[in-house]
Amino acid sequence: MKALMFEHVTKTYKVGRGFVNALDDVSFEIARGEVVAVMGPSGTGKTTLMRLLTGQLRPDAGTVEVLGESVPDLSRAALMRLRRRMSMLFQSGALFSDMSVAENVAFPLREKTRLDRRLIEVVTLMKLQRVGLRGAAALMPAELSGGMARRVALARAIAFDPELMIYDEPFTGQDPISLGVLTRLVRDLNDGLRMTSFVVSHDVAEVSKIADRILLFSGGKLLANGAPAELYASTDPLVHQFMHAEADGPVAFHFPAADYAQGLLERVR
Repeated sequence: MKALMFEHVTKTYKVGRGFVNALDDVSFEIARGEVVAVMGPSGTGKTTLMRLLTGQLRPDAGTVEVLGESVPDLSRAALMRLRRRMSMLFQSGALFSDMSVAENVAFPLREKTRLDRRLIEVVTLMKLQRVGLRGAAALMPAELSGGMARRVALARAIAFDPELMIYDEPFTGQDPISLGVLTRLVRDLNDGLRMTSFVVSHDVAEVSKIADRILLFSGGKLLANGAPAELYASTDPLVHQFMHAEADGPVAFHFPAADYAQGLLERVR
């Protein structure tokens, strides 16, 4: 059963006097239960993808289906119901600085449900246990390391047991140990909670450890779609350069410019 489907999706933005295709005739499917990473150079449509699947943007052409719903066709009320079935871990974490760890995780449960206070406390501790931080429930955000703060934000994001989990650069700015913990959590939570995970990241090494597939975008087009091992072995020059982090390739090291030697000669004449 499909969790996500993009079919011939195009999204264009007006830039100055011209137009830029953020996504150009993009098609792919993600099955329920998969961990799929979305990668590519900066400015290749990854943020546009996230905004389309959450209904923040409408495609100019094509079909966007999420958890069996055609997103562009939903009413505002139906879109809100769909969003309750998904969750997102933001790169910043966005914890409330004046609330304890437990209060941060409990916040959506208090605000969006009528659960009894004691039940909210139980659920909160269960979510913190999932990310290995039940013992940190009384700490304040200022007392947490960057990795711990990201895990608290993740505990809050899974408060409602989402069917679809969206990760926006979850590995950015983490030390090696925190990186290993977060990487394992993405896979373990996906399988343990029977979610589908949509991971936007630039971290090829970490993503390759946990992703069932990688969608690699460039210039608004889906350049490659396959298991990490397939993309590592790809003979496509851009796929190879990206996966192996090579300085030279289709994306040149030097920004286009006039001939360097000729330019120096002209300056000294």
